[in-house]
Amino acid sequence: MPLDLELLSEADLAIRAQAGDTDCFEMLMRRCEQSIFAFLLQRTSNWHDAEELTQETFVRAYQQLGRYDPRLPFLAWLYTIARRLSISLYRAASTRQRAVAQAAITTEVLTTGEPGDDCSAKEDALQLWALARQHLPERQFTALWLRYEMDLGVREIARTMGLLAPHVKVLLFRAKRTLGQHLPKTPAKALNSPPKPTTPPQAKQSQP
Repeated sequence: MPLDLELLSEADLAIRAQAGDTDCFEMLMRRCEQSIFAFLLQRTSNWHDAEELTQETFVRAYQQLGRYDPRLPFLAWLYTIARRLSISLYRAASTRQRAVAQAAITTEVLTTGEPGDDCSAKEDALQLWALARQHLPERQFTALWLRYEMDLGVREIARTMGLLAPHVKVLLFRAKRTLGQHLPKTPAKALNSPPKPTTPPQAKQSQP
């Protein structure tokens, strides 16, 4: 009976991919591609760049499979690769305008999916993340987005961002406190679990 790859964990798929099973690596790509693309779109604010970097992330991952430690979340390892690639892109194109077609992205988000309440929820989420982009430094924004959009734990965020776990906790605390100051009528639970956008905007460049 053929092995059902859908039943395997990401770690098991990665181990088999390390042994040369390309079907397992393709399954990992299908599972992780949208998350990596969303992460890169948040960092670049450019649909084309995010697509190109997503492809490059998986090329690098395949080339470096031997370095992956199955004890760690595979997606967090991919985030690390994607983050480094996005930094390289930003440095190589520092004179270019990175905030390209944000209005078009917003239109794309709001015009996909079901109408009514679902669309309204997406609009509310975009407004919240736009507020976060406006008021939060880059690292606070990134930590908050990885926590609530990507649903990563503090330790996974720390590995992804190259920080210590206590530092991530401080970033999250400060980010929520700052948002709370700018959302006086927002219930506390909204700050503990911000609504999830499909494609949140990029944070401003500054120190936490």
